[in-house]
Amino acid sequence: LRASLLILVISAVLLGVTRTVVDPDLWGHLRFGLDTLHNGYLTPQDPYAYTTAGQVWINHEWLAELLFALAWRAAGNPGLILLKVSVEVLTLALAFLILLRHRVEPLWACLYVLLFLPAMLPSMWTVRPQMFTNLMFALMLFIIVMADRGHYGWLWAAPPALCFWVNTHGGVLAGTAVMLIWAAVHLLFHPRSWKKVLTPLVVALIATLVNPYGVGLLSFLMRTAIGTRPEIAEWAPLQIQSPLGLLYL
Repeated sequence: LRASLLILVISAVLLGVTRTVVDPDLWGHLRFGLDTLHNGYLTPQDPYAYTTAGQVWINHEWLAELLFALAWRAAGNPGLILLKVSVEVLTLALAFLILLRHRVEPLWACLYVLLFLPAMLPSMWTVRPQMFTNLMFALMLFIIVMADRGHYGWLWAAPPALCFWVNTHGGVLAGTAVMLIWAAVHLLFHPRSWKKVLTPLVVALIATLVNPYGVGLLSFLMRTAIGTRPEIAEWAPLQIQSPLGLLYL
């Protein structure tokens, strides 16, 4: 029964995430990544934006675009789809492991993944840098679960994770905030663990500065994140009356 359920989950996940819808942003991301590959360095100004010519361009998703370009160079469209599928399968695998770490029976863990897969699929159908936030946020939650159970060594996985994350997508702000909130609450109940928690935490915060723009990238992300952006559908409030809202609730 367990083997059958595992095959069912894997099949459902692959069936869901292999569907790929072309997002308009893909062409820009792919073009910028190919430019970086061709030039061997990041372009300081956006060569395609004539209205802002000469201004410094903070390309906050440069590493994701570089990975897109490498996948495209290697296998074209199938390469991009394979990259996306690999990232999303790893994301759901981490969610499954988190459930197991919470001592959920494998049978129920499989059913939970299947139950909430439809809610996650809309964000998994496009080749966009957001998919790296899906993966890294799941990884951050796994690190927190392990550390919360006393395995503090896992916190040293946070610095390389945040370093990769800050160069691929702005969702790193959410991941960093969750990590800081967890650390504050954990130390409130386990004050003697402050050395084991604060040392890797400080290193992880410093790791976010390992990017081509330093503090300027974080400042750019903060300015972008706290502003009102009604034209971006993903930033709109979640309607609880909708099917996705009910699942979230």
